[in-house]
Amino acid sequence: MDRLDNPPPSTLLTQTDPADMKQTGMLLDEEKRFYSGIIQNAAAPLFVINSFHNIVFWNNALAKMTGISSFQMKGTKLHWSPFYPAQRPLLADLVIDHNLSEAEQLYSGQELTQHAEGALKAEG
Repeated sequence: MDRLDNPPPSTLLTQTDPADMKQTGMLLDEEKRFYSGIIQNAAAPLFVINSFHNIVFWNNALAKMTGISSFQMKGTKLHWSPFYPAQRPLLADLVIDHNLSEAEQLYSGQELTQHAEGALKAEG
């Protein structure tokens, strides 16, 4: 008996159709454009950073508020610069690093929000 007819339980066999992969990629691209449009055109000033703390989105409202364009900020780690004179972690950095204990030291007004379980809001 061939091993492919009876693979061990830990083996996963898949068959990939290139046409299906292309369609899946097109759907993911469409979804990315949709959500990017929502973030970019939101009325609230927003930025998004990735797990490396690089800016992924700097929306139009934040560009208008800070006077710094998305083109200037995207891909950098300068999200702190419009808000503080020296580099320091923002709340988004603390969340990504799972370091919310530092929020007490950095933000005078921080508390759990009622809008999402385990979410934190901070000012200061």
